[in-house]
Amino acid sequence: MKPFISVYIPVYNGEKHIRECLDSVLGQTFRDFEVVICDDRSSDGTVDIIKEYARRDPRIIFSQNEVNFGCVPNHKRCISYTRGEWIKPINHDDLLSPTCLEKMASKTSRNIPIMACRRDFILAEDVSATIRAALLKFTHVDDFFPNKTEISAQEISCAAIDHFSENFIGEPVVMMIKRDALNRFDSYNPNMSIIADLEYWLRISSNMGIVYLPEVLASFRIHNDSITARLINNKQHLRSRFDQLMLLHEFAFSPYYAHLRKVVFARNPGIDLIDMLSQRLRKAHKEFLSGSKVGVKDNQREWDALMATYPMLGELFRNCNIFRKIGSIHKKDLKQVILNRIRNKRRIK
Repeated sequence: MKPFISVYIPVYNGEKHIRECLDSVLGQTFRDFEVVICDDRSSDGTVDIIKEYARRDPRIIFSQNEVNFGCVPNHKRCISYTRGEWIKPINHDDLLSPTCLEKMASKTSRNIPIMACRRDFILAEDVSATIRAALLKFTHVDDFFPNKTEISAQEISCAAIDHFSENFIGEPVVMMIKRDALNRFDSYNPNMSIIADLEYWLRISSNMGIVYLPEVLASFRIHNDSITARLINNKQHLRSRFDQLMLLHEFAFSPYYAHLRKVVFARNPGIDLIDMLSQRLRKAHKEFLSGSKVGVKDNQREWDALMATYPMLGELFRNCNIFRKIGSIHKKDLKQVILNRIRNKRRIK
């Protein structure tokens, strides 16, 4: 019999926190769930700990990857093993409150296939003052939509542009997604490494809206090795900028964001996503070319790889001057003619 909820945990070298994480999941007041764990070739004691728990609880389904796939591919691999009607991600160093699944399950009768709850932070003792100060500026759904438990697709679309690349929805630990959404909206973008989760939440919620539970039901752990800490400390600056360009590319061209485009074009004043993307491309390229010769060479190699992955970004970058001369959204029909010619030339659908 298939469980109602599949909790999945992608893990890599998580022996320090995986016990606490598993205890928080297995201690839920709601019982109709399974736990899918994919280990990404850990080199510490993680696997032994997981096997110990799996022997005690038959709800645990454990798999170890043949090779190290990386963070986003491991999320996707976990999902491929899940069977539940609803899918609940949690990273191996995060925690759920005892009533998290029960309270989220109580909201699944609504015709919206994605939901989020509020979260708090668990800060390691060695987390710097800089990171602690930055966390105070983190936003969440109810900062923009106070006292609302259902946020419409139109509201999410506007917030996605007004607070571009800011993860106001939250980290994987706060989310739950209906399996049907996977069939309609696919899964995480494997090209992204920093905001793949945000892009996926927006892909669904900008079309379907989102259910929000304003109660703290999850805890997101910050330590010096976490992606969030490295990003705040500017150690993943390049990847963050690349992810932002990819996100804006999806907004401008992906069929999944047709509704978002319709919403932002209809605003007064309307927002020209092509112009926004062109400006960010110019700024990003100039930024990547600054610094030492060795750094510039590495950045250029990364830049070329990005342009190869997203050919429309390369075409837009080469045609930035043309779009700047065309001007504002009022001439977007002419822009569309040029874009169509680019697509035909590159055979991009």
